[in-house]
Amino acid sequence: EKLALANSDLAVDIYRMAAQWCLNRNQPAQAAAFYEGALAVAPGRAGLLEELAEAQLAAGKKKEAAAIWEGIYAASSKEVGLRVRYANFLVKVGEEDQAIKMMREIAVERPEDASMRHWIADAYARAGQIAPAIKELADRNGVLIVIKDVIYELLDAVKGAMIERAPAEIRRAELGR
Repeated sequence: EKLALANSDLAVDIYRMAAQWCLNRNQPAQAAAFYEGALAVAPGRAGLLEELAEAQLAAGKKKEAAAIWEGIYAASSKEVGLRVRYANFLVKVGEEDQAIKMMREIAVERPEDASMRHWIADAYARAGQIAPAIKELADRNGVLIVIKDVIYELLDAVKGAMIERAPAEIRRAELGR
């Protein structure tokens, strides 16, 4: 049911807290319903659509999440932060090539933003393309320019991509099932 509160900020906060509570308990479909309630109270509230899309994705509703993100992107495609978040969503849903293309465009526009190289490397790693991922994290002399935590993240992404692409029997063995 919709919260009938005079203060829409308070209503949105309550819906968000309820949604987060559901997400923390691995109930993404219920979380999505709370985000939809928040959007009914405050349709233009920044971030709510993104949060709804993430909940939909967590609930296994990839098409619904993608449709939400496409709408967000169509409305604000010039905002760099939103483009980075959209590219990260594309990586999550297996659209690494499109994400890498978008991130490269942002990197050209903002050459001072070194974090883009990390995101591009992560997208390559998730796509199972290890050499380009490592190249992305190297300076002009080929020396890795990242701290060990980023390298570990990269290795985790590679392992995850390999497990996802492995035959079911290998995945079961890897996961101990």
